[in-house]
Amino acid sequence: MTEEVIREIETSSMDQVQVMEQISQSLLTVSEVVQSNMETARESSGSSERLAGQAQALQTEVSHFRVNEKEKQIESDQ
Repeated sequence: MTEEVIREIETSSMDQVQVMEQISQSLLTVSEVVQSNMETARESSGSSERLAGQAQALQTEVSHFRVNEKEKQIESDQ
């Protein structure tokens, strides 16, 4: 009887160790994914800032062109 209880405790302990190892590995994976997502977000932010700057520069360049009112009316009717 005592041996049986000891075996059950041992088996349960081994199972718990395996589960803890799986949890640990899963947490490492989650951490890696979070790190990767953070880097992607930083890159996206930088790209967005560059694109906003380029859009502003383009808007400045385009603002030098003038279109007479008649041409604007023709284009809006189309």
